[in-house]
Amino acid sequence: MTCERARREVIGLSAVFVASLILALTSSANAETGHWWTKSGGVEVLLNQSGSLSTEADTMPSAEVTGLNLKLLCSESELAEGVIQSNGKASGTLKVKNACEARSITPNEKLSACTVAEPIVVKVVALPFLHEGKTYSLVSPATGTTFTTLKFSGEFCVLPEEVSIKGTAVVEDANHGDFGTYLLRHLLQEASPSLFSSPLSWLDEVKFAGQIMRLNIWAAWVRLTGGHNDLEWKFLV
Repeated sequence: MTCERARREVIGLSAVFVASLILALTSSANAETGHWWTKSGGVEVLLNQSGSLSTEADTMPSAEVTGLNLKLLCSESELAEGVIQSNGKASGTLKVKNACEARSITPNEKLSACTVAEPIVVKVVALPFLHEGKTYSLVSPATGTTFTTLKFSGEFCVLPEEVSIKGTAVVEDANHGDFGTYLLRHLLQEASPSLFSSPLSWLDEVKFAGQIMRLNIWAAWVRLTGGHNDLEWKFLV
């Protein structure tokens, strides 16, 4: 082999190596994990800045505490502030307003002696995670360990005057079952613990006066607004 031929082969191999390296880096950038992505016209774009969220109620906000035979039923809620961040987190302030009722589950009757103080303000943070092939979101209090404090009044009300709602909850896309799928709207709903065949040791279920509270009747459609309006979005774990 001549020196000139050997030099050409080395240059050729170097070019292939550089091209492969560029391709690998490009592929890695296009599949960056731990972030929100948007898609429009078939083009996928990494969300590298905060995006605002809006909600549209699918069912009225409601919660049940079966251990106390208690149901809380409210007529309206809104996401006063909602945002997904470039680091993968999401946060929001949920306001539950108008007439909230305390009812018994069985029989389904209003506890007329109890009045629920309003509005109820809940500030949360959420972080998506992968479990058995699907993307869920872990919802926690924005600060500390308390989502909100409910206040009840009434001379003959059997409920405590104040009850702190604590814990964490797992939220799923009830429409598709996965936040890892591009959709214009995701349907948020608390995921049933039965979906997790292996226990999540770090999940501290939401509790009301020491009893597990379920939000399984409440659901809301969530979509991007502002500069990302009408874009499909998903989370890549």
